Amino acid sequence: MIKISPSNFSCTPESEMVAALLQSSLDRVDPYQAVVSFFYKNGDFLELRDERIPFDSFGKIILLSIGKASISMANAAMEHLGKKISSGVVVYKNAESRIAFPKEVGIRMVQGDHPIPGKNSFLAGKAVLNLLKQVQPSDLLLVLVSGGGSALLAAPVEGASLEGIQKLTQGLIASGAKIQEMNIVRKHLDRLKGGGLLRLTNHAKVLSLIVSDVIDNDISSIASGITTSDDSTFAQAIHILEKYHLKNAIDPALLEYLSQGKTNHHDETLKRGDPRLLNVNNQIILSNSQSILAGEETAHKMGWMVVSGKKAYTGEARDVGKEMAKILLKMVREKKQNSRPAVAINGGEPTVHLKGKGKGGRNLELALSTVEFLDGTRNVAIISFSTDGEDGPTDAAGAIVTGETAEKARQMGLDPKDFLAENDSYHFFVKVGGLIKTGPTGTNVNDLVFLIVL
Repeated sequence: MIKISPSNFSCTPESEMVAALLQSSLDRVDPYQAVVSFFYKNGDFLELRDERIPFDSFGKIILLSIGKASISMANAAMEHLGKKISSGVVVYKNAESRIAFPKEVGIRMVQGDHPIPGKNSFLAGKAVLNLLKQVQPSDLLLVLVSGGGSALLAAPVEGASLEGIQKLTQGLIASGAKIQEMNIVRKHLDRLKGGGLLRLTNHAKVLSLIVSDVIDNDISSIASGITTSDDSTFAQAIHILEKYHLKNAIDPALLEYLSQGKTNHHDETLKRGDPRLLNVNNQIILSNSQSILAGEETAHKMGWMVVSGKKAYTGEARDVGKEMAKILLKMVREKKQNSRPAVAINGGEPTVHLKGKGKGGRNLELALSTVEFLDGTRNVAIISFSTDGEDGPTDAAGAIVTGETAEKARQMGLDPKDFLAENDSYHFFVKVGGLIKTGPTGTNVNDLVFLIVL
C-alpha cells in the first residue's frame, strides 16, 4: 500500500494529522490483507469464515483475478493455496506489485485497458473464456474481483466491434450516466457480465471474494456482476441509451442486438433462482464504509471531534461539492472557539457530465466546485480523493481546497467558474496548487471526501 506524504497538505496547519487520516482510510482497505484474513490456514482444508471445505474434494483449483487490486489479491491467495492452484488468469490495470506465483503454476497475466475498453481488454476476455473451457464439475474456481473490471475485461457478444464498444463507453461516460446505468448496458452486450461467467463454469464450485467499489455493495454492479444474478433487462438498457440521447449515436449492430434481446431473441442476463447460483459463494471483503470507519477511528485517537458524514453521496460532482461546502460551513458555525479540530468523512461516487474540453475527474471537479464557497474561511479544508489513486484520466488522486484557494486564484487572474465551464479542474489545481498525487494505490473502494475544521 502507498504512503501518503504530509507535503500534500502543507497548506493546512495540521498537515501530518490530515495525512494520517487519509493513510488510515487507505490502510484499512488493503486488498492483500483482506484476502489473507479471509482464509484460515489448514493443510488439509480450505477454511473460510463460514465454510470448511476439504482440499481433496476438488479436482483442481483455478484462479481468476480481475480489477485494480487483482495482483495483490492473487498474491494473497497464493500465500494460502500455493501449488494447489493449477492455472489461472490475472487481469490487471497497473502492475502495482510483483506476482508471487511459482513458474510451474500456469498463470497468465493480461493488462487490460481502463476506463475505455481496448484491444487488451478484448484479449483479457478471450483469455478468460479459454480458461473457463478447462473447468470441470469437480473443480473450484476462485474468483477475486475488484473495481475497474468492467472495462479491463471485455468479452463482447458476437458482432460487437472494438470501435463500437469504445464509442458506446465514451458516450456513456461523457453523458454523466451513473455507473449502475453504464453496467446495465455493458451486461447486455457481454458474455461474462451479468452472471454470464456462471454459464461457462460447467457446474463447478465458485468462490468469489469481492472488493466493493459501489456504495451500496450491490454485487451485480461490481465489475458488472460476473458471478451473480442480475435483475436488469434489455429493455432497460435501451431506455438508458434513450435517456442520454445515445440511441442514434452508437454502432447500429449493438443497437440491433439490444433490440433483438428485448424481443427474446437473445438470452437475458442470469436471473434469480437460476440453479447455477447454488454453486456460488459471493463474499464482500472490503467496502467504502470500512475506509470511512478507519478514518473516524484515527480522528478519535488524535482527539478530534467526528461529525457524522453523508456516507453515500451520488449525483453531479459540482452539485455534491456545493452540498459538501455547505455542510463544512455549518460545521464552522457550530464549532466553539478553541475547541478541538473536527472532521466529517463522506463516501460516494459522483458523476461528471462533460460539456467542456478540459481535463479532470469527478473528485477534482467536486473539489473545484467548492472553491468559491470556502473563499476567505480560515482553518478549513475539503479533500476529495479517489481511493484507487487515479481520478479520471489524470495522474492525481484528487485535490485539497482551503479558504485561501480562491485568493490564490485571484492573484493569478484565474476564475474557478471558467475552469468548471470547461471541465478543466486538473489544470486549475496545477496552476493554483492542491493536487494530491499518490500513484495507483492497489485498492479501489470508491471515493472519499474529508470536511475538516481546524
